[in-house]
Amino acid sequence: MKNFEYEYNKDRMALIYFSGTGNTKLIANRIAENLKIQIINIENNYNFEKLFSEIETLIIMYPVYYSTPPIIIREFLNKYRENLENKNIMSLVTQMCFSGDGAYVIRDYLPKSANLIYSRHIDMPSNISNLPILPFFENFLINFKIHHALKKSDKISIEIKNGNLKTQGNTNFGNKMGLSQRIGGLEKESEKRNNLWIDDTCIACGLCVKNCPVNNLFIENKIAHSKGSCIFCTRCENICPKKSIRVLLDRKVKYQYKLPKKFLNNYR
Repeated sequence: MKNFEYEYNKDRMALIYFSGTGNTKLIANRIAENLKIQIINIENNYNFEKLFSEIETLIIMYPVYYSTPPIIIREFLNKYRENLENKNIMSLVTQMCFSGDGAYVIRDYLPKSANLIYSRHIDMPSNISNLPILPFFENFLINFKIHHALKKSDKISIEIKNGNLKTQGNTNFGNKMGLSQRIGGLEKESEKRNNLWIDDTCIACGLCVKNCPVNNLFIENKIAHSKGSCIFCTRCENICPKKSIRVLLDRKVKYQYKLPKKFLNNYR
């Protein structure tokens, strides 16, 4: 990594993000609004090569899965690896509670000439709908956690404007904690991509097909099916009107995560 020069310039900065169920999208929009910079969802059909040629600093936001960027983010960074040469990178991630080096680990997926100058973790409610204990626990904290996350987003925005940059997770302890989660997660990632169950309560409404970020779902014989390319974002699980879909764990969904309506005004 070379020495870097950084000065806040909204015209030479952009924010890209991936969000499974809306947590990261909410925070990304808040930060982009504070910084008055362009914001793009990586799922969009967009000329990213042109964008990257026009900026000096790129903010990348994503939800942490087992202390690593989601598959869709890793594939995106690999696709545009050459375009990110010599860029200043800021990594901001949402997490349920603790991911060790979940933001800083993005350095492993960047070109060597890119400068990871800032990384921060932002706690948000869990969107895992069928994991015992967690959803029930989160019901009491959801509003508190989101309010706290929005306040932290404002603080992060000020740090970025003032050039008060730090790399959270860049410690031996953070790396060990992150690695302890990645070891099991990455090793079993390929086989788990087919761990998606759809039962006969499915009404073939197509909502999951329309909203899947990687086109993993399709309708056949009046029921949804998986192609085996799930990226574990749980979007389908949380929007299914019949709670027919289960991701990662074959356990009936009783709770679905949705952002409270009062926060939806922050969306763009």
